Parts: sequence; C-alpha cells; structure tokens
Amino acid sequence: MLTTQESVKFFARHNSCDGSIRSDINQAKVHIDTWRNGKSSTEVQLYSVENGNQGWPRESYHSVAATQIIGQFFKAHPRPLSN
Repeated sequence: MLTTQESVKFFARHNSCDGSIRSDINQAKVHIDTWRNGKSSTEVQLYSVENGNQGWPRESYHSVAATQIIGQFFKAHPRPLSN
C-alpha cells in the first residue's frame, strides 16, 4: 500500500507534471502541494491539514470545505474526450 505522499508523486510522475509548489492557507494550518503542467494540462494537488482528524473536512474546520474543493478541481480539469 502506498503512502499519501507516494500516491500523489506517482500520479504527478505518471502525468509528467513539474515539481511541486507549496502554498499555505488559514494561517499556514492548511498546506496545498501542487504539481502542474502535466500531459494535457493535468495537475495533481494534495491538501494537508495540520492537526486534522480522519473526518471529512468541512468549512467550519480550518476553513477547508473538501466537497467544494474537489468539485472545483474537477470542474477546472475536465477529463479529455477520447477519440
């Protein structure tokens, strides 16, 4: 079984993305690692919440609303149409 870091690095390599760039939100309690410029403009992102629990992050928790973030990501990165 792969760790979280191994999994995102696998997808970043598989999609030929550039190295990761880290940004922070909510007074640096939430880290966003982003790998960009992959094949067909693919992008891989990992959100890490400091002192997070195993529950689904909601907006009331560190200002991270996981459902909306995931929806926005897939809206911005639609799957290419196959030939």
